[in-house]
Parts: sequence; C-alpha cells; structure tokens
Amino acid sequence: MAVGGAALRRQGVGASAELRGRCITARGPCCGCLVRVAADSLAVQAGADGGFVLPVPTPPEGRRCDLEILARGFATVELAVAVTIGDVVDLGDVCVPDGLDLRLLVVDDEGLPVAGRFELCRTARGDEGAVRARTRFVVTSDANGRATVSGLLDGATWSLRCLDPILTVIQPCGAWSLVGRGGNATIEVRAARVAADAMLTGTVLDDIGAPVAGATVHALTAADAIVATATCDEDGAFVLVRPAAVPDEVQLAVPDVTGFERYRDARLLRWGSFGWRLWLRRAAARAFVVVAADSGAPVERFVLCWTVAAAGPAGPRQGRSGPGPHPRGLALVGGVPAEPASVEVLVDERSDFAGSGAIAMTAVPGGRAQTIALRARRDLLVTVIDSDGAPIAGSRVALRRGDEPCGEAATDDDGRARLRAGGGDEELVVSARGPHVPMQRTVLPWRREVVFVVPRGAGVTGAVEPPAVLAALRVGAGGALALGLGPRVRLRALAPVAVADVVVDVAADGSFAVANLPAGFWQLEFEAHTFAPGGALVKHRTAPVALDLPAGGSRAVTVDIAAIAPAAIAATVTRDGRPEAGVELQLLRFPDELSGTSEHSGLGRTDASGVLLLSGLPPGRYRVKSAVVGAASGTFLLQAGECRSAVIELGR
Repeated sequence: MAVGGAALRRQGVGASAELRGRCITARGPCCGCLVRVAADSLAVQAGADGGFVLPVPTPPEGRRCDLEILARGFATVELAVAVTIGDVVDLGDVCVPDGLDLRLLVVDDEGLPVAGRFELCRTARGDEGAVRARTRFVVTSDANGRATVSGLLDGATWSLRCLDPILTVIQPCGAWSLVGRGGNATIEVRAARVAADAMLTGTVLDDIGAPVAGATVHALTAADAIVATATCDEDGAFVLVRPAAVPDEVQLAVPDVTGFERYRDARLLRWGSFGWRLWLRRAAARAFVVVAADSGAPVERFVLCWTVAAAGPAGPRQGRSGPGPHPRGLALVGGVPAEPASVEVLVDERSDFAGSGAIAMTAVPGGRAQTIALRARRDLLVTVIDSDGAPIAGSRVALRRGDEPCGEAATDDDGRARLRAGGGDEELVVSARGPHVPMQRTVLPWRREVVFVVPRGAGVTGAVEPPAVLAALRVGAGGALALGLGPRVRLRALAPVAVADVVVDVAADGSFAVANLPAGFWQLEFEAHTFAPGGALVKHRTAPVALDLPAGGSRAVTVDIAAIAPAAIAATVTRDGRPEAGVELQLLRFPDELSGTSEHSGLGRTDASGVLLLSGLPPGRYRVKSAVVGAASGTFLLQAGECRSAVIELGR
C-alpha cells in the first residue's frame, strides 16, 4: 500500500495548500468515498475515477493534516500529511482495503444488557499489508447493550478493552480474528461490573471549586508504589479500581497538572469509599531579570527553563518561557511549584552571552524578581603547536559544554584559531593533523588565550610469520572474519600512557601498521579466532611483546605465531575392528594441567568411515570420548600445527 507521488511546492497560492490523490480498491477505483480532515469540517467526495482534490487552509508555519478516507464496505484509511502554504501534495494511488461492519451485543454474567464505552484495537500480526487501515475504534453500547462500528479491516486480528473503569471485558479475551460474511459480523461481549468494595471515587477541584479535567490520580502505598491510576473526566471525577493483593488503605496523589502544585493526600483511604474531594493549589508565578554580569545591562533574548527534580509518583517536571524578546530582561514564568526547583537561562549560539547553567530558584522577599547574571562571550585565541614549537595548521579545535558543542574552528598556517568562549566550564578538544597524537582534552580556565602543545606520535610496523600458519588461521576463522574477529594485532598501553587498546587487522600477506600512538610503554600481542567443532569460538593468542615507543619514532616488529598454529585431531571409532558411523563424540580440553579439570571444546558425529576430523584447535592437552557409550581415548598433548590420530574402540 505504498503512496505514490511527492509534494510539489509552489508559492503565492494564498494561505492554503492542496491535497490530491486517487482512491482505489482491489477491484478498481473507489468512487464516491469521502475524504476528510479528521476533527475538521473539510471534506470532499471522490469522483468516478476515485480522484479527489482537497484544499486545506494552512498557517504560515504549516500544519499536520490527519486525513480519513471512508467508504461503505471498505476499511477506514488514515493518512498523516505535513503541509505548508502553497504546497500541492500528490498522494498518488491510495489503496482502500475491504472492510466490514461489526455489531456488538454487550451483556453481563446474568445476560442483562450493559451500557459502556469500549475500544477496539487492531494488532499488527498478519496485517502488514494494510498498515494504513485504522487501528483503533471507540464504540459506546446503548441501554440495550447494542453498538455498531463501521470501517473495520476485514480479516484482521483485534482485541477489545473497556474504557469505563467500573467494567472489565471477560469475553472475548486476548486477540481474535474478525472475518465478515457479506460485509457484516456480530460478536457477543461479556462484561463484568467491578464490585463496590473494590472502588474508590472522588473529584479533583481547584482552589475555587472548579473541576480539574484530565488530571491523573494515583493510589499509592506507604512506600510510594503506584497500585492504581485513573484520569479525571470533564467534571473532575475519577474512579480507582483495586487490583488484587494490594493494601486495604492507600493514599491519593495528583502528581503533575500544569499550573498546579503537586498534591499528596495525607489521609489513609479505604477501598469501597466514595466522594472524596482533592483540592489542588495553583502554582505561583516567578519573575526573573536577566542582565549582563560585567555591565548590568538587560539581556532580552533568551529562554528560561525551570526544573523540579524531586522524586515521587510523577518524577521530574519542567517548564519554560517563550524565546523573547523580553523587554528590560524581565521574564515571568507561571506554574512553578512551591518545592525546590532550579532555573536555567538558554541562549542562541549567536548570542553575545553564554547560558547560565542550572542555578537554584530562590524566593525573593516582597515578590521581587530574581536576578540572573550572564557572562559575556569573549574571543578565545587557541594556538596549536607540536613539541618542537612548530605550528600545526589545519587542526580542528572545538569547544564543548557538557555534551553540547559551543563552537568549532580550524587553525591557520600559524597554528592559530579563534573561538567564541562563554565561561570556565567549556572543554577544549583538539584533533591535530600530521604525525601527531590525534586528540587531547583539557578543562579550559577563564582566559583569553591558550597554547595547546600536541606531542608527535609514535608508530609500529610489522609482519606476522610464518605465512602458512596465518593462512590456516584465516581459513579456520570462517564467519569470524565478517564479525571483525580475524587475525589482528592488539596494542595495550602501559604507564604512563592512559588510552584505550588499539586494535588493527593483519593483512593477508601478514603486514600491519599503526600510526599516531602516544609515546610510552606498550604491549603487543597477536590474536585470532577460529570455530571449534560444535560452533564454539576459540581464541588463539601469542604471548605479549613489550615495546618502548619514542615520540616521533617508529618500531618494526616481527611476530612469530608458529607456537599457536591450529592443530587437528582425526578421531576413528571402531567396534570389533570395523569403523562405526554416526557416533557422537565429545572433545575435552585440559587448560589447567595442575588441577586436572577439563572443559567441553566441541562435538560432532563420525562419518561413513567412522572418522571425525576436529580442526582449528589451539595446542594443549585433550581427550576424545563417546558421548553415549562412554568409551574414551587417553589424554594426549597436541602440539602446534600437529594432526593427531585417536582411536576409540566401542564395546559389544
């Protein structure tokens, strides 16, 4: 059900946009279907060829249009389209799948009709080809327990839940498939009423007695665990339903309503009680004046963001003012709770001032404004040189405040770059070019100029020998090569260097090279991976080689891997001197000869000749045994590159 076409932009068509398309079904054009903007009065009817043109009024900043396509006997289709002034959006062919009308009969356990609100939700299982059909329908049963909903996707799977807190759906339970006959389907719904002693009801009001619609009410245990949640209706009323295995008494909390303080009722309320009133107190408005720290002049372009980080049922909360301008630097922020909060001044990157960071919000006597001073941004001159004092041109110099970038520049031929710095908590990051250590960091003090000395790096070149062993490791690696676990060299820094390990792949000819390493003491080791019998990943690793890398120098290293050449075992199973096929064998390795403990290293079955080849093994002490019968070979020491034969004789 792909949408063809694209948005064609044209200017000067007034404050409107235009949506075009063609509605089609599996049998041809869908003529006469209704195309409308959801929750709006804009609608057109498709023509004989299924085509439609829908003008949409659009503000300068654009709007999101949620389109609905409705046709009798077909599923309701929903589309979301973003448009701006003058857009002509061609949706192309919009496929409308087959649909059906569903009749509901809602009764209770005694067969009496039940009036209530229910929600039909379509699952995605099996419906991937119709992902644009509506997935959610709200339906209300009347006093006779009857309701009808149209436009459902035929053949889809659905689930039904009750939106009324005092009702719960007993049948149908879980997901069920809906297939219509002649465009109609009927199901019987059994709903159970919640017992009165399992409910707790009330109303949320403000300080003048007006209902607060949409407020969330939590039932809490003494340990602040939420055991039930309800949402207030337009009259501020709520109904909490008691789940199983919860305390008999709970406290009520209204955690987060815009413009009000957080509410927590100190009373312990029992389930089965009704008519409780929760009074919310309106949050205060706070005034702030933002000025320049050096001159006291007002700063007018900024955004104020306040945060309450207190833990509890609702967690942290935030609010912010508009972007300004704020005449005389004055900003008024409403809805700030009474509990401790912090405030932060955010500014544009092009501003002459730096942001304030999070500071404590204080109560100023007499209701006066709290003053926040911003430091002016200043030009910071950064000079990047090497350890010999020579300038490094083209190096990237960046300022960062936390995880946010504050500015970036490249050094000129004299190794200099100019940045706009905002204070003392920025971090300077330098990426030097040429044979230098690629990156260093430092916390920048409040200053006008900083010189950054980047030491020259060191390098390592080398070769892995012998080639035959390297080729055998590459063959045994198999899929490990695609995972980046092929033959490679690992360099591990020792004191005084403190950087992460450096890993570089070894080429097929055995060569490798590493550049721009910090000078100091390192350890180099070769490692490779192969797959043992049964699919286990085995690591082959040489003993580390110590290196002392001087600044600006390079070391050539030859890595001998003959001692870790992969070995193999050809295990032959016989019975009465004849080869035995299909016998499952286990390979045991003894990595610790002192303790005598063994570990499982792989398994497999003998072929028609009674032989199982176990290859890609690291040198060590092994034993091969039958997994079923229990017969085993003796332990033997497998040398690097050796192919050892082992014979297992099974009893009668």
